[in-house]
Amino acid sequence: MKYFTKEWYENCQIYHRSEELEKQIEKSTKDYWEHYDKIEPKLPDCVKYKYVNLHDCKIIDSGFEGKNFYMNIDSSGGFCDVNKLTFVNAEILESDVGSNQKLWWLYDELYFFQDRTDCYERHILFATPNGGLAEMIIVFDDIIIDGNWVEED
Repeated sequence: MKYFTKEWYENCQIYHRSEELEKQIEKSTKDYWEHYDKIEPKLPDCVKYKYVNLHDCKIIDSGFEGKNFYMNIDSSGGFCDVNKLTFVNAEILESDVGSNQKLWWLYDELYFFQDRTDCYERHILFATPNGGLAEMIIVFDDIIIDGNWVEED
């Protein structure tokens, strides 16, 4: 994670933040959304944030099916109605997620992989059941979304 790091998240959880800390949090958030606004016109609909907000969704199962990486999702605690994400032609570049670990999706960042506009990197920050944080970086060509997802007005 470049912007929504573990440290950024932990700082967001501090109830009485200093003015300096608040500015750091706001700067990281602003910087990421400036980055996203630059790439958003080139993104296919299924990877755009305005279509799917997975914050607080529970990842109940994940793994590879051939070259595709799937995540089965319990979205009852989240902000969408998605049952499953499938990252097409995926590769996990980095991960400190344990196997068969139940996770809650917190934040994610999106990038073009190696400046290609047909391949993407999604950096995901998860909460773990023991109160910790875990990160994963997935490279993929496309996303298949199983569930109801519509553009918000």
